[in-house]
Amino acid sequence: SSTNSVVPAMPYSMRHQRVMRFVLGTATICILAQASACCFRTAFTSFRSMEADVASKQNSAGSLARRMVLIGAIGAAAPPAALSIGLAQDFRPLESIDSTKRVITGDMNSESAQKAIKIIKDTRDRVQSAVEKLDADREADFAREFAVPPPSQQSNFQPPVNTDVKDLRWASAQIDGLMDGTTKADTERVGRILISAFYKTINDTSFRAPVFGEQGWIGQSARRAEPENVKRLRGEMVNLVQAADKLLSFVG
Repeated sequence: SSTNSVVPAMPYSMRHQRVMRFVLGTATICILAQASACCFRTAFTSFRSMEADVASKQNSAGSLARRMVLIGAIGAAAPPAALSIGLAQDFRPLESIDSTKRVITGDMNSESAQKAIKIIKDTRDRVQSAVEKLDADREADFAREFAVPPPSQQSNFQPPVNTDVKDLRWASAQIDGLMDGTTKADTERVGRILISAFYKTINDTSFRAPVFGEQGWIGQSARRAEPENVKRLRGEMVNLVQAADKLLSFVG
């Protein structure tokens, strides 16, 4: 007889049960993990959707609020006639504005009105003088006529405020204040044309006079030598004079 001990075999049913429990346990863990991941994705997606919806509503509310503020500001500042035209869409040329139909409700003899009229007249006369200077000398300097400092006194960081523009804005506003609602829409349009013509002139690439020795004077001299540049610059000055004449016709 053999002396080796024999380990009794585990019953098949018991082994089968343990294997099944292991397999089922593992499967359950996998299923729970997948379910958790799915729930997390669903919750995250819902959160982002809610967040986007809230942001959209906030943006819509902000845009609406800004529009309401803008409309309110325009409504408070603009006369009824300007609103009917559309202040930002009033592109009427000078020739379409008739000053003979003006209705003056303010005091043209007041100190502020007379000062405003003088500012417009003086500016008009200076620009007309600049036109005559350009006709006589295509390299003429217009710094004095347009209150533009020489390049050596200009700063690239903070451009100087043009005193003529500041005065013209004030004077135009004074004239606007003398008119009724309909006429005010006309004078406001003419005032904007006047300011725009002033800026177009001083911002023209050929405006600055070529001064010998200054930086870029050779290129500037070449610009003034081109007939089309001189013609354009002169036309901008003439437009300014015409706008000033039109504005003065409302108070003349």
